[in-house]
Amino acid sequence: MKKTIPFLSFLFLGFTSLSAQSYYPCSCLLPEKYVPAVAATEQVVVRSDLDFNAPLVATMYYGQEKVMLLGLKDSTQMRDSKMYSLVSLSDGTQGWVEYAKIVPCGEGKVIARNTTTFKDKEQAEASGFAFREGEPIIATETYQNLIYVYSKNKTKKGWVSVYDIFSGKDEFQVALQLEKALLSGEAYSRKTALEQLKANISSNMQMYPTVQKEYAQVANASPFPPTPMPVPIPPTPMPVPIPVYAANQSRGLSEKKVVANTQNTTLTLVQENNKINSLTLVAAPKKPISSPNTLAKINTENRALPEKNTKTIVPIAEKPATSRGVITTHSKNTVTKPQGTYLKNTAKYTLLKTTKIAPDKVFSCLHPTLPVGTKVRVSLIENAGYVIMDVVGKAAAGNVEMSDASIKRIFGSQVPQKIEIQYFTISK
Repeated sequence: MKKTIPFLSFLFLGFTSLSAQSYYPCSCLLPEKYVPAVAATEQVVVRSDLDFNAPLVATMYYGQEKVMLLGLKDSTQMRDSKMYSLVSLSDGTQGWVEYAKIVPCGEGKVIARNTTTFKDKEQAEASGFAFREGEPIIATETYQNLIYVYSKNKTKKGWVSVYDIFSGKDEFQVALQLEKALLSGEAYSRKTALEQLKANISSNMQMYPTVQKEYAQVANASPFPPTPMPVPIPPTPMPVPIPVYAANQSRGLSEKKVVANTQNTTLTLVQENNKINSLTLVAAPKKPISSPNTLAKINTENRALPEKNTKTIVPIAEKPATSRGVITTHSKNTVTKPQGTYLKNTAKYTLLKTTKIAPDKVFSCLHPTLPVGTKVRVSLIENAGYVIMDVVGKAAAGNVEMSDASIKRIFGSQVPQKIEIQYFTISK
């Protein structure tokens, strides 16, 4: 008993001293209580209660806001097979977060140079993961000159050298902005975003040379010419109907056969305000003509009559067609621009490495069916966004081919076997 009491007293004093700390060290074997944690994903919501309808009290952003774990967990009340942990915000407000989306004892840092990771502290086995220069990560515990790190969404993890890490909140913020700039789409968009980033950070920062390197790769990028808006094509006007009025005898009202008298039929063109209203074929009333003298008399009387209608009436026989306002146009084969609904096409292809593309053409690829010059979207893993690439040649059926530099730049060391390609077509 004499040996036991001092041992128990030492254990009690040690427990009391740990409880007095603001949080327990990460290597402590006691339950996770009063341990700081940060978000491991782009956003993590903090709910006031274990209920999907409960109000949100805060939102945690990747590697930034720190909360304290209160040691209370629940995996049954939400009924979604996930573990939830009760946390305390900096102002004392408490809420529940999804435990898999946070990193206890984590802190936002930056990878200083391209590096690979190890599974164990002895560096006996490589993890197969690689981190790029300037990548924002979450760092946790350290061991001698090694530190354990996580990538966003915990897709990559392992031990790296402490000398390959940048620390500081400002450096971490620049790394987050650099990541967004590199995902801005085509080269000119990345150039614009990197120019803004360079203008807003100090040249004394550790991240400044990394930003300069990324900018140098797109410094000569030029904007694409604006896509011309399709010119609306006016609809083809419908032909003006030409009503034809005939005598009652020709309308089926009488069985008497009528012979058309072409000499006494006049085709008139009525114009009003330079607009064609109608073309009317009027059958002149029949008059008994006994002799040529009678016909001459009738013509003389018609010329003597004054014009009662102010509208211009031009007989066809007296004036050529070009003087009557009628313009004859010849039909032409007109080429219209594509109009309709733009449809997004999505397909998955096997990703292959090729040497047909120069290493400096990072955002170029070969596609089995699309023509050269087509721009396609290449989806990133874990739904992290997409990269726009130019099709510069033809690949084998079912495959999309990229250079080794492109694959490393876009996917790092976690190269998928199949990738999703999106492109747009027009449906009329």
